[in-house]
Amino acid sequence: MSHDEAALENLDIQLPDIFIWRELAIIGLIFMDISWGVIWVDVLTSLQDGVTLFDLYLVVGAAMLGAHLLSRGMIIFNLKVWVQRAVFIAFFLLVTAFGFRTLLGTGVDQGVGEFITEPVASFTDLGNLIPTEFILILSILFFGYRGIKLSQEFIGPLKVFAHFRLGFLMFLIYVAVITTLSGLSPGVTWIIFLTAGLMALASARVALLALIRGGRKNPFNREWFLGLTLAIGGAILLSAGIAVLAAGIGGIVVGVLIRVVLA
Repeated sequence: MSHDEAALENLDIQLPDIFIWRELAIIGLIFMDISWGVIWVDVLTSLQDGVTLFDLYLVVGAAMLGAHLLSRGMIIFNLKVWVQRAVFIAFFLLVTAFGFRTLLGTGVDQGVGEFITEPVASFTDLGNLIPTEFILILSILFFGYRGIKLSQEFIGPLKVFAHFRLGFLMFLIYVAVITTLSGLSPGVTWIIFLTAGLMALASARVALLALIRGGRKNPFNREWFLGLTLAIGGAILLSAGIAVLAAGIGGIVVGVLIRVVLA
């Protein structure tokens, strides 16, 4: 055994076994959650002028995907609990600062002390019952936590469907409440959500087949992946057509769908 191999063994580092279908399912899950997350962050916070959908995806995605990758990395290196906590605290502070600067336009010329105390000071404004900074911090922590959970759970079709069910319900509530009252639309986020959800579900099923077959992995096949992508595209076009046909009775359709999802 070489000196380097002995050092790795002493560190108790276990390199991950990459399975492309499982990784695709995880990516799909993350984009599903981000897609419904950005529309709610947009409507619940007072964002600065010029904020785009890309900015929202960037901030929420940094929280969830970054926390997921960070958690998997610390699991690989088997870091002590206190080190993991310190790393996560530093990570969430950085993402929060990035979110404040990108979405709210604050923190650009502030020192560290002002940045930390600003969310607390915002509660002194009695006209602002729930400060935007506080909502944004909660959103970052929530999606970061969901990213961490994904690194510690078995990713199968049932897990994907649970995420899809929650996201679908959040979109339905958004349409039933926000769209009805203000006319705001989820835009392309629902297309991204459906695409990511169908891709995650299909990839998770392929990954599960590998376990059923005794752990023998299904190799990544480009033709299979292309066919899967085309099938997902067709399903999304079909759902778009149904949505257009149902536009005249949108309230009734949304109500029925909510009952089906909650059933």
